[in-house]
Amino acid sequence: MFDYDINTNKCVLIDLENHDDYVKLIDALQRNAKYVVIVQIHGKFDKNDIHIQRAKQTMTLLEKSKVSRYFSTLGGESVKYVFKREDNRADFFKYLKGYNTFFDDDKLPPKTKDIYQQYLKRGFGIDDIGFLDVNKRVLFFTVTHEHMACIDNRFLEKVFN
Repeated sequence: MFDYDINTNKCVLIDLENHDDYVKLIDALQRNAKYVVIVQIHGKFDKNDIHIQRAKQTMTLLEKSKVSRYFSTLGGESVKYVFKREDNRADFFKYLKGYNTFFDDDKLPPKTKDIYQQYLKRGFGIDDIGFLDVNKRVLFFTVTHEHMACIDNRFLEKVFN
């Protein structure tokens, strides 16, 4: 079983409503994250989940397991996928940049003919996501359905200072 530092005591809430900050975060995660954890929560299991499919295309699946605890969330039965980046490929991070933030955002410009803007409106959905460094310490994670994002204090300083 993939074991990682689930201790999130050194993490703080972060506001990711700004697309520029979101992109800055994704760029920093691309440089620093070795593992990506995606959790399908509360029985919303879907073998065709777009995030899981994208991750499988671009990273190595290390583990798929049923969990009831992950990062700072407790609750119903969920499925956790742990992926490892090989050769620091950026494909999955480029995919993530297609979102405005991890959360639905009603502050986007009015609907236009631009399909990109319409795509951004969807948000990341119900999946939670976390990023771990090479030592398997949590850098950043979401509790997406609660519109919460947490970042490690040291990583926060590295990204935004």
